[in-house]
Amino acid sequence: MSDYSEIQKKIESVVTAYKQFYPDDYLAVVKIVREKRENLKNKFGAIKEADFIERPLTEYPETLFFLFNKVLSEEEMKYFSSLKGHSWFATKFPEFRVTHKV
Repeated sequence: MSDYSEIQKKIESVVTAYKQFYPDDYLAVVKIVREKRENLKNKFGAIKEADFIERPLTEYPETLFFLFNKVLSEEEMKYFSSLKGHSWFATKFPEFRVTHKV
């Protein structure tokens, strides 16, 4: 699959529906993510833990993840979970991005 625009449109529609039907949840998550972003040690959000570095890119609520699982096919979820899909999501929806940069 080389063109991901249809999957991206589907993801966008899920996020739009989520914002419409769960506005309080959305606003709470945006606030939490913003606070995390403002308190990062560096712009990439790297967190050193023992022998590995964790770099969370995005954070989104369980409700939104549930909607993705319900609406997206297994193949579409593979794209969403991939580095390419996750990077696109973090760029398209910066309110869910923990880091300053993608």
